[in-house]
Amino acid sequence: FPTPTEDHPWDENWQRDLQTIIAAGQAALEGTVMRRAIRERKRCVVLDRGLLDGAAYLPQGMQELEALTGQTEHAMLENYDLVLHLPSSAIHGAYNKVSNPHRFEEAQAALRIEHNILTAWQNHPNRILLDEPDKHRRIAQGIATIQSIVNQA
Repeated sequence: FPTPTEDHPWDENWQRDLQTIIAAGQAALEGTVMRRAIRERKRCVVLDRGLLDGAAYLPQGMQELEALTGQTEHAMLENYDLVLHLPSSAIHGAYNKVSNPHRFEEAQAALRIEHNILTAWQNHPNRILLDEPDKHRRIAQGIATIQSIVNQA
């Protein structure tokens, strides 16, 4: 998807179009992965993002995401047994656009999006926030949590 530029700056229409494409792709990815996992008798599927993340990027939030996907918040939440939330590096002051060429938001915008993502998932009954300031320890906590879940299954 074309990123915003000086000649074609970000606007709400661009964001809505992007989220429409992402939502369709995310839903298709999740469906494919789940069918494959069931067929192969996998005990766990780990996704980097979830459909509800899209609400964080839309001006009308969850209401707009429901309209884009044709699903209710409740229906979307039911697709996930567990949500592990690893906060943005912006929370811990480590956000920069240099380390990731796909970032175009400034740190302040990343903080707002982070807040919106937390809000989007707030109604999930099994959400774990891994708020360790050290990135490597935060990732290790996530891996340990996933391993624990897989070992229980």
